[in-house]
Amino acid sequence: EYNPTIETSISHTKKVLNGDTLIAETKEISKDGKSALYNINITNQNNIEIAYFKGKVYRTKKEWFPNK
Repeated sequence: EYNPTIETSISHTKKVLNGDTLIAETKEISKDGKSALYNINITNQNNIEIAYFKGKVYRTKKEWFPNK
């Protein structure tokens, strides 16, 4: 589904180094009929937090790629 963002924020907590492998873990905090809130934690291969993202989306029933 296509869900445009209402609000987003990101905090960069550590420097990313060349060769780092980044892993993103998403947690759905809340979801109702019209919106959803997500937290995404980005870590490197040593499980050190690199960034933290928070996003709120408006939920629609529109397809992201309707022609596929």
